[in-house]
Amino acid sequence: MTEKTLSLVLPVYNESTVLPLLFTRLASLQRDIPGLDEIIFVDDGSTDDSFARLLEAADSHSGWRVLRLSRNFGQQVALLAGMQHAQGDAVVLLDSDLQDPPELIGDMVALWHQGWDVVYGVRRSRHGETWAKRVSSKLFYRMLSALSDID
Repeated sequence: MTEKTLSLVLPVYNESTVLPLLFTRLASLQRDIPGLDEIIFVDDGSTDDSFARLLEAADSHSGWRVLRLSRNFGQQVALLAGMQHAQGDAVVLLDSDLQDPPELIGDMVALWHQGWDVVYGVRRSRHGETWAKRVSSKLFYRMLSALSDID
């Protein structure tokens, strides 16, 4: 049986200061997770030097690709653009700001290998977010749970 492949898609918007740490953690992740062959960064119209840093990193890492949107279209459009270019059997979506630890991807991939079609994570604490953001997130995940067999 052929090994399943993964594509990791990360939207990037003015994340220049966090990118060096992100690159280190993703390189380690790529070594540790078999099949993580493609990492796609989607620059969502950054005005800092994020795009230049992404290009530099992609030049020195196998399977790293960079897409650049002509302006800031927003996170969802950036994710969609990355998914449209992804070539893996599965796509993992991750924010580039490191609010969610990339190291959890390995556990999620293990569940996928067990046969789950969709695996997602939910933050337990949402410090620093507005009341409206917390409520909308909670409603979204309740609706997702109600519409699926996933708990």
